[in-house]
Amino acid sequence: MSLVETFQMPLREIRERFTWSEIVLMGWRSAEQAHQLKDKTPASLRKTATVSGKPRRHYGPGDMVPDNLPDRFFNEEGEVDLSKVTGRDAVQYLAKLGFHVPIGGGVSRS
Repeated sequence: MSLVETFQMPLREIRERFTWSEIVLMGWRSAEQAHQLKDKTPASLRKTATVSGKPRRHYGPGDMVPDNLPDRFFNEEGEVDLSKVTGRDAVQYLAKLGFHVPIGGGVSRS
């Protein structure tokens, strides 16, 4: 998260309000907290699991990736990669997640 997002103010105001060393220390602390959060995440949620021989990444509770998804949907790192499948398969996958993509060559006019 950037300083602008953190403080909800323009960068010029942040530069006026804080010294360079304070900004560096805030960035360092933010990186330290992120590292500690990563260490506290259970290994089972960070690692990839193997289903039918191909690695699959699990992101934790609320993971939207269906368990019965064919191997062709996954890249070498175990992440879902829709560039590896046909357009029809990608649209069907997105529809299962609740994202409806219109199919057809026509232009939609509202």
